[in-house]
Parts: sequence; C-alpha cells; structure tokens
Amino acid sequence: MSCRYQAVLFDLDGTITDSQEGIIKCVQFALQSLGIEETDGARLKSFIGPPLWDTFQLLYHLSDEQTDEAVEKYRERFRVTGIYENRLYDGIKPLLERLKGQGVKLAVASTKPLVFVEEVLRYFDIAGLFDAVCGTALDKAHSDKSPLIREALMKLDVPASGAVMVGDRRYDMEGARSVGMPSIGVLYGYGSQDELSAAGATQLAPSVAGLEELLCPHASR
Repeated sequence: MSCRYQAVLFDLDGTITDSQEGIIKCVQFALQSLGIEETDGARLKSFIGPPLWDTFQLLYHLSDEQTDEAVEKYRERFRVTGIYENRLYDGIKPLLERLKGQGVKLAVASTKPLVFVEEVLRYFDIAGLFDAVCGTALDKAHSDKSPLIREALMKLDVPASGAVMVGDRRYDMEGARSVGMPSIGVLYGYGSQDELSAAGATQLAPSVAGLEELLCPHASR
C-alpha cells in the first residue's frame, strides 16, 4: 500500500482546490475596469491555470500597459475576496495526509504568486503537509513551469526519477517532461483529456480516488 514515488509535486488550482468561482469573478472585475463585459464561460475558464498576464494578452489583445492594469485590478479583488471563493476537492486533504503519513515528500509547484499560494494553503489548514511550496513573484510570470518544478525538487532533495508531477493543465505535463519526470493529469480539474494527453501526461486520473490508486496502487482496496 506504499506510494511508488519518493515525492509528489502538486499544482494548486484545479488539482488541490476548485478555485473557479473566485478566479472568474476577479477576471470579470478586471475586464470591467477596461470597459469589457465578458460572460463567455469557456473564455473565463481559460484563465484557470495559465499566468494571468499571458491570458489577458492572448484573449483580449491588450497592450502591456492595459495588461498590467488588468492584472492589478484582478489582484485588488482577489487578495481580499476572490482567494477565499474556493474549496478543496473532496478527498484531497485525506489523500495528502495519507501520503505524508507514509513518509512521502510533498510540494506545491504553482504559477500563482507565492504569497497567494501560501495563503490558500493556510486557509485550508494544509500548509503543514507540504515540505516545499514554490510559486512566482508578483510580476509577469511565464507559463514555463519547469523552473518551479526544478526548485521544488531541489528543496525536497529528490531526483526527478523519484518524483511525479500532478496537475490539470498542459503546463504541468510539459514542465514535468522537460525535467525528465513522470506526470499524472487529473481529469477532475480544468484541462481536458485531449489537452493533457497531447502535452505528454504519463497517466490520467479521473478522480481523486483514481489519483490515489495511481500513486499508491491498491491503497483503496
């Protein structure tokens, strides 16, 4: 019933927490400040996972100045309200506790600003379960996740071959592949099976229970 990995790295949004409500409302707030009313659910959901700066520019073709303004407006609402419009996925905290109890090293690797990652983990009382927490600075984050994954591996003192990256978007799978480690794409998050498979996911988990089975075979039997 032991875990097959020395360490497990987790993405945050769409993997540990269902943050859709807060992110979407903050995106709409930011766009309204620029005179843009957005109600398309698919476009709004595309903000969950990638760096904000990149997505605002990609979808709305904003200037650098407008993008900076949009990100600042997003964070204005997020740091007070949006960060708490969030919930843990059912079963994820018990899974983290079981892994920790088996001596598995745990980390978070997220392109969300580190200050927000740490607050979310504190809010849900799971910060103490992680041996390393890696996020970005409050500036123009890049979508390449490999530096964060390398940072987490260094802090955990575990080789890439002994760890696995768990996430719900292509950035997680691509980052893991670039550092030579396996990955598990979770289908309960915001990325599709096609997206995760095309990005090179080693395995796919349909649910939190399915994720546990991949990490610790026969654990639920």
